[in-house]
Amino acid sequence: MRGNLIVSKYGGPLYRIILDESGTGVVASSKPAILLGGAGGLGVTQAPNGVLIEASFKNASLFFHEPKEPASTVLVVKSVFPHRGGGGSTLSIYGEEFSGGSPSVTVGGANCGGATIVNSKKITCTLPNLPNGTKDINVSVGGNSATFFKGYRYI
Repeated sequence: MRGNLIVSKYGGPLYRIILDESGTGVVASSKPAILLGGAGGLGVTQAPNGVLIEASFKNASLFFHEPKEPASTVLVVKSVFPHRGGGGSTLSIYGEEFSGGSPSVTVGGANCGGATIVNSKKITCTLPNLPNGTKDINVSVGGNSATFFKGYRYI
């Protein structure tokens, strides 16, 4: 859901608006906004694995909006956590098919140290020190690789 806006108003449902490549316009297929449903809460955040968590003040409850995607049979990177920060921090990379060999992770072309497969959907590593700006993340495991473009912002 990168490049999307999730919007709501108090007492109303959540909507998804897809932004264009530049992030300054709306993709025609999301006019009108795509209804996601929900419980009328204003508090929405994203979990590291991509799930949207909505707090409903009216119902005093939490709702989880999980993207429904077909299972992947190839290595794919879906999200990272945190999304921004500095070198020396631990980066968690979420995706699918992280198995079949030792992982190699680069951020902005520099090695992300100590890359470790936690399970088939998560890899962790220690971010290299790089200058400020948005960097691509490349993950390779067992001869397969995937790039998460503009996946991390150094600040």
